[in-house]
Amino acid sequence: MADCFNDKLLTYEDEDTAKYIGLWLAELSVDNFLPPVKYYLTPMNTAWAVSIVRRAAEECKEKEIRRSKLYEALDFLEKNIDAPVLVRQYRRALQGDRPDEWQKEGLRQILMAAVLGIQQSAAVCFHITLKLIRQTHCRPVKRPTEGNLRHSSRPLDGVGYDVQLSLGLVSVW
Repeated sequence: MADCFNDKLLTYEDEDTAKYIGLWLAELSVDNFLPPVKYYLTPMNTAWAVSIVRRAAEECKEKEIRRSKLYEALDFLEKNIDAPVLVRQYRRALQGDRPDEWQKEGLRQILMAAVLGIQQSAAVCFHITLKLIRQTHCRPVKRPTEGNLRHSSRPLDGVGYDVQLSLGLVSVW
């Protein structure tokens, strides 16, 4: 059984006052210490998952990194990149406690090595996805001439203008 938290400053004889103060402290902690709701409701994507994994590897010496969002990111990456072995290596390195400073530094180096491989694998998957988009949804856009000037600036069906611009299919004049 867990021991109750007792502090003379936070002990009240009146039960209603204790409930009011407890609810106020809970509201204060939710408003100031928890991430916003959109953090939990945003669907995971590769860039966000890699960012979470990289940031956790950088911060592993300062604070506890084993949180639900990290494991969610690892699950997402394991399913969506070509090198799930790197994600498993990262996950395996998280097991156990490391109380000494040299052990924490060793953990950081293992995690950073895995992160570099995960980033490269994610970049390759992103590049392949862009190639597939370009092959399946994009057709070449002719340079504007007097005859086809009307049709050259219209976005292609199913692909946004910003994607066409980033792929070099259209140009800004």
